[in-house]
Amino acid sequence: MRARVFATIVVSCFRFLLSSCAVLLGGCAAIDASLSDRVLNLNASLDRSSNDTILANIIRASYYQPLSFVGVSKVNGSQSVSLVNGLPTITFGPHQTITQHQFIFGSHTLNNQASGNFDVAPLATKDFAKGVSVDISLAELSVLLKQGIPRDLLYSLALDSIEFTDKGGVRRAFKNEPSDPTYEEFRAAILVLIAWGFSVETKLDENPAFDSNDKTSAKFVTRGRFCFDQANADFELTKLVRTGARWKCNDAWSRMPPQKPSNEDVAIDVYFPSQVRTVVNVIFRMRSIYGVFNFLGRLIAEERLHEARVASDNDAKSIAKTLYNPRAEKPLAKQVGSPLLNITGAQLGPCFSSVSINGVFYCVPHDGSESTKRIFSVLSQLLALKTSAVDLPNTPTVRVAP
Repeated sequence: MRARVFATIVVSCFRFLLSSCAVLLGGCAAIDASLSDRVLNLNASLDRSSNDTILANIIRASYYQPLSFVGVSKVNGSQSVSLVNGLPTITFGPHQTITQHQFIFGSHTLNNQASGNFDVAPLATKDFAKGVSVDISLAELSVLLKQGIPRDLLYSLALDSIEFTDKGGVRRAFKNEPSDPTYEEFRAAILVLIAWGFSVETKLDENPAFDSNDKTSAKFVTRGRFCFDQANADFELTKLVRTGARWKCNDAWSRMPPQKPSNEDVAIDVYFPSQVRTVVNVIFRMRSIYGVFNFLGRLIAEERLHEARVASDNDAKSIAKTLYNPRAEKPLAKQVGSPLLNITGAQLGPCFSSVSINGVFYCVPHDGSESTKRIFSVLSQLLALKTSAVDLPNTPTVRVAP
């Protein structure tokens, strides 16, 4: 009789252990199943944080406040499942009390814990401040152009002004600022250049500052120049351009072997229809990353968001043909295209990004803000190009050996 009771107890305990193992294994499966969701949620959170930081700095620039950037170097996530079983106390031998004949299971607990942490620090080093304060390089602009970002959007952000010199030596500067009287001429110039296939190409040159003893020194540097890409140009308009073979993209310049930098003139010889005058030299003055933020901030501060616009390549070619047609009515180039920046002060629908600065709510609408989203992408990539490993927070690892 006692043997039968003991066998029954053993079988019950064995079944309980099997069920407990099944629950524990199910918890492990739950960890694996939720890993994908956690990674996606973390990625979405980092993306939202990056976009909100860019929007916040644009708004700060509109208030003429200092800009502030932070860098996230590491994100850690952990999840654990633990199962605690309270097995009964089994007493063997004669003369057992009534209590000893009772098999009482203890408490059972199943814990599922998830946690995450990240390392963040302000980007305030000398190298980062220098990187965002110097002009955007043509090599960086070329990287963005190869991604298919509209050329007018990139030139509207990166170019501060264009300076033309005619045959008589008279110089005229067109400012990329809606509040400037020459803004219409700037927009017309940019749209015509885009219709001609205005682009950027790069090549490797020897780095004069290369030091073989310095591991951080590069032997070659990427050099860029403005040129005219026939593949992106309107065939009819290219007949009006007299740039010479040396200013065409993919010519001998890009195939030259690396050499030391020379003092080659960076001006481009073109014929540009500005009041029926021939322009021979064109000089492009670039903005820095800080300059781009301040430019976008001024659009908000001066309430000129509706005046800064961006056009597609087809729109540029269409208006360029109109400007060259002496019989056609000349439209205003600055009115062509869609708004460059779309930021509202009220949430009328889902926001792609939103912040509250100085007690005022700002929202980038999810719909109808394609150019604004591309601007955020451009600024995010430019900031990443200026951020080095030394700018990010470093968490040291300490190991104690016995």
